[in-house]
Amino acid sequence: SFFWHVYCDWYIELAKPALRAGGEEAKQCLRVLMHVLDQALRLLHPFMPFVTEEIWMRLPLADRQDPSIMVSAWPSNEEQRADAEAKVLLDQVIEIISALRTIRGENQISPKKKMTAIVSAPDAETQKLVASATDYFAHLAGVEELETGVNLERPPKTAVALAGSCTVYVSLAGLVDVDEEVARLEKAMAKIDKDIEKFEKKLSNPGFLKNAPAAVVESDAAKLAGFKEKRATYADSVSRLKELAP
Repeated sequence: SFFWHVYCDWYIELAKPALRAGGEEAKQCLRVLMHVLDQALRLLHPFMPFVTEEIWMRLPLADRQDPSIMVSAWPSNEEQRADAEAKVLLDQVIEIISALRTIRGENQISPKKKMTAIVSAPDAETQKLVASATDYFAHLAGVEELETGVNLERPPKTAVALAGSCTVYVSLAGLVDVDEEVARLEKAMAKIDKDIEKFEKKLSNPGFLKNAPAAVVESDAAKLAGFKEKRATYADSVSRLKELAP
């Protein structure tokens, strides 16, 4: 999970702007990338022996002393390298990128289109962090313009998403075909309405409630709640899109 979802999915992607910039920052970034890859391969080796050995032997490790990953030192827990504050800040950046991607997906915004984003932070320190991460948002979420502030009001004609302690707004003007998207969402809502009707009828049946196993009743109730939540999200999107209509 760490290797795939943290290192590969996020860290390598977040590192690319620094690597492209060159200079000492790029060199330091490469050193960290190489160190974490080295240590992660050692941890993975007992479970994936052959591929980890092959990759590890190809790494240009300046301090290589062992002839094989099999006899290399097991990674140790180096508390002095832990930075709790940096982790909190980076998690916030990742939450914002995820929120921006969600808004893009939910509103069918083409990956080729650049977005204008507004991030409302809870305090000045978080705002400063968000403002410093402009390159990450441009690289990983297609943000062309970024505005930040503290406890901002929602601007008109925007999509909204929560991102950790921040709230993210994206202007939809010029990005969405309103009529087409409203039609798509209303069609999806009509389908969800049938599912809601089906499960409401089922769960209001005394015979079903009496004879069905508790786990089945609980599962169906959870499905009904999920359908209702999804419909509410779609209805909110329709309302928001209609604000964009001339």
